[in-house]
Amino acid sequence: DEISSIEYDLRFCKLHRPEQPDQARSSHCKRQQFRAALFYLESSDLEQQRKGYKIIKDLAEHGYADAMCMHGILLNEGRPNIIDSNPKAAVVWWKNCIDQHGHTQSTYEYAIALYMGEGVVEDPALGVQYFERIANHHVSAAYMLGECLLDGIGTARSRAAALSWLIVAAELGHRGAQRRVLTLLESACEKYPDDETGTLFETDTAPAQVMGHEDGSGDEDKEKTEHENDACGASRFNAGCEDALERRYTIGGGSRNVHIHRRRSSIVQDSRGDET
Repeated sequence: DEISSIEYDLRFCKLHRPEQPDQARSSHCKRQQFRAALFYLESSDLEQQRKGYKIIKDLAEHGYADAMCMHGILLNEGRPNIIDSNPKAAVVWWKNCIDQHGHTQSTYEYAIALYMGEGVVEDPALGVQYFERIANHHVSAAYMLGECLLDGIGTARSRAAALSWLIVAAELGHRGAQRRVLTLLESACEKYPDDETGTLFETDTAPAQVMGHEDGSGDEDKEKTEHENDACGASRFNAGCEDALERRYTIGGGSRNVHIHRRRSSIVQDSRGDET
């Protein structure tokens, strides 16, 4: 099977060690070690998982980019009886991997951390910048960039740009983005059946139902939104409520709001888990 083949290659690597230890870590051997570690981590056997983590950690400490990223993921999530969750340390690994290697997956993970405010001070605007770096070739980043533009999180709200990036994600094979684009286009056709002026691609005037949100209320509609949040009472500007209140078409408020954090987590999960 595949793991047996990988382990055979690893034994071959160990038999051909040059005098310099670092030189022994050829790209091929590192890649085989990394692949073996992933198999071990997927095992139901705790000792195998520990073996996998040890390999990942060792490779990461020797600067192997994929392992640096994976080490960050393991630190962020934690593994019972193997490693405690440490999101702050995870962010450091991802940022170092970006700085040293321009690593695509680390860029995505770091952007997610900024978007969620996990392990680092929440900064959706900076997160969007990192999504933009890789969105043309990373399906999950394209999806996230579309969602950020859709909701106006970390960037100016633009339905046209949001749809464009969701289409990119769909073309890269993201099934959730494919469904999302179809839904948006169907909604637009229902809302504007005779429109020939590109209403869907206007950025400020069309109702937000076109993009799957409840309404298009904005700052000019404060009176309407003042009564929409039960937790904060009548006034949009009550002390302590600024972070909880939001326009209905946007997430807003930041990850300190448990409901908003839950929604952002759902969006992140959608971005991760629905690629082909």
